Amino acid sequence: MSIESTYIALAQLTEICAAHGVKYAVLSPGSRSAPLALSIMRNEKITHFVLTDERSAAYTALGIARQTQSPVVLVCTSGTAALNYAPAVAEAFFCELPLIVITADRPPEWIAQADNQSIYQENIYGKHIKYFANLPLDFTITESIWHSQRQMNEALIVAKEGKMGPVHINVPLREPLYMLNTINSFPAPKLILRENLNAKYTLPKEFINKIRTYKKILVVAGMHVPDAKLIRLLEQMPNLCLMADVSSNLHDVKGVLLHTDLFCDIEKNKHLNTLCPELVISIGGPIVSKHVKNFLRKKQIQEHWHIGLGNLAADTYQHLNVHIPAPANEFFHALLEAGISFNKKYAAMWQQVEEEMRDMVEKGFKKIPFSESAACWKILKAVPERSILHIGNSLAIRHLTSFPYFSAFSEIYANRGTSGIDGSVSSAAGHSMTDERMHILFLGDLSFMYDSNGLWNKYLKGNLKIVILNNFGGRIFESLPGASVQAELNEYFVTEQNLNFESLAKHFNATYFSAENDKQLNSALTEFFKVNTKVSILELKFKNNLSLGEIKKKIQGK
Repeated sequence: MSIESTYIALAQLTEICAAHGVKYAVLSPGSRSAPLALSIMRNEKITHFVLTDERSAAYTALGIARQTQSPVVLVCTSGTAALNYAPAVAEAFFCELPLIVITADRPPEWIAQADNQSIYQENIYGKHIKYFANLPLDFTITESIWHSQRQMNEALIVAKEGKMGPVHINVPLREPLYMLNTINSFPAPKLILRENLNAKYTLPKEFINKIRTYKKILVVAGMHVPDAKLIRLLEQMPNLCLMADVSSNLHDVKGVLLHTDLFCDIEKNKHLNTLCPELVISIGGPIVSKHVKNFLRKKQIQEHWHIGLGNLAADTYQHLNVHIPAPANEFFHALLEAGISFNKKYAAMWQQVEEEMRDMVEKGFKKIPFSESAACWKILKAVPERSILHIGNSLAIRHLTSFPYFSAFSEIYANRGTSGIDGSVSSAAGHSMTDERMHILFLGDLSFMYDSNGLWNKYLKGNLKIVILNNFGGRIFESLPGASVQAELNEYFVTEQNLNFESLAKHFNATYFSAENDKQLNSALTEFFKVNTKVSILELKFKNNLSLGEIKKKIQGK
């Protein structure tokens, strides 16, 4: 084995990545990973970013993959560095984003031998990856070179095909790890490219006949990437009833139903049974609203069809009986070609409900005092046109789900694959790094602190605006019946904090604003959205805050 053969082999693997559409890589410093990182940094076809915190780096790469919808390489050293990628890898798996995770490793003879940074790295991410490969150790052997190049090609094909997702390449490396000269030329690597035939989906006649038998058909859209073609097709569907989640990126569809969480949460709602669908057609991933999920689990629903690529479809509403493995736009194109039209009366009923809920919210917030929901509402209405919205988990996304106002946003994103609070800053940061539009992130105080290292990033620009909803703890637990009655509520569930976010903003060289009332918020908003060269942070402080449940009751006039 020679160090030169290793560097040549890794340079070839980097070329394979570039040939498969990799344009960006996120690297974290390390010694064992040096040959990998240097090979990528010296490839002019791939733009690289160096971020020290591996957990943040992985979520940043996820944000880049979300923005570009193309594979992004992640590189780290051996040991616990690889474990720090795990949360983002799981999120990428369930959000269907193609991360190419490349971990340096110690040679096998030194694993579990009390040697530095040596852990069991094979299949470290378990079921949360689509493909795993352990590269050969010796790149002086012709078959080993062929083997490694075949594995890299396979990994990139698998990451992009069908439901996209993360893959893992583990690279054991023996010392020496550094060479004095650089590799200026090397043989072209073996490329295996997958041709996309763009086969047109044809809806079987039995489904055409069956769909015509239903009068109450509700299309439910969960988490979905922006798709202009899908929007055009949905707007052409006669009398469409489209219930769209906050993360569906279908908020611009004419006639879309956005206020369904509030509608389904109204006690003793006389319209719920009348509007219960006979057939549910779902597209995309999960939805946020628990109230909508409960509504869609009603026994009156006769069938549920899920449209989407992949081998499995989740039975979220407990009525799933058909999974159609096709892109959503192909399915609705097939419906249009078959001349399918939905029921006009059913659509009119849903439209009336949507208008009533929208008017109720509009009038209700004129009477609501300064609170999380009211502040979010005011900020959403002040956002510059064609901005990108990012939403943190826990209470933040529930506020925006209950009271949506998204007309200014061209795209909306949230880490709803695993719904964790741990990577919201980093994923929004990665997205904004590779895009020139304004990116606005709403998240809670604990979520911001959990991922504050997302701002430990020299590549950030002034197009990232962060709104922190600081209610001094994890207040979502106060609304959960089981947690709210526990004697240990404040110590364990709420985890009250009194941290100084202004100091933290200064630490990361961010522009800071704060507000504790409507007057201060109005003043802050005049400057917050202005173009800046630095990240801007707006901290909203709520010490005597109305809960989301209380806001809903006031909106309803109770």
